[in-house]
Amino acid sequence: FFLTGLELAFWTGEFPQLLSPEGDKKKIGIFLAFAGIAEFIGGISLGTLSDKLGRSLITLLGCVVFGAGLGISSLIKENVSWALKPGVLDIPWSFFVSAFCFGLGDCVFNTQVYSILGEIFFDGKGRKEGEEGEGEEGGGGVGGEEEEKRRKEEEKRKREMVESFTLFQFWQNVGSCVGFWYALKVPMHGEKGTLIQVYVL
Repeated sequence: FFLTGLELAFWTGEFPQLLSPEGDKKKIGIFLAFAGIAEFIGGISLGTLSDKLGRSLITLLGCVVFGAGLGISSLIKENVSWALKPGVLDIPWSFFVSAFCFGLGDCVFNTQVYSILGEIFFDGKGRKEGEEGEGEEGGGGVGGEEEEKRRKEEEKRKREMVESFTLFQFWQNVGSCVGFWYALKVPMHGEKGTLIQVYVL
């Protein structure tokens, strides 16, 4: 939960400043659009891929892709010449590639978290309760007490689901706050910039 906020703070806050410390909104918006494209592509394809390949492999793929984005951003920071070759609107191509990697990686992390939470509260408890209900009905009907018990169990499950998603959002926001805060202490951009943020992630 915390990591999803930490990585989000990095590629939306610190990474764009490698291109434009002054905050050129036009240039930043153009290459970060590739992150949005990656999020879109990931959103419509990861569900199917996760079912076919498994959650562990998809999560590993997300880590590799996000790591590639971090690696390229490190090359940008170190002023490696081939990583700074100008592309569209004089923006180095490496920024577009990094942004795409960050967007896809972020999509994988968030999608898998939601998938895990959904499986816990729907595929697990929900299906089990449904199967128990069918068995009881086949045995001669469900009494009033059983129906009331099942209703309370369902309400409890819904409350737990809401609490879990709220907890995820809370820790994600805490991670973002920490990410933005320590970016001020150990910035990646500028003459005194370091790669500490990359090492942390």
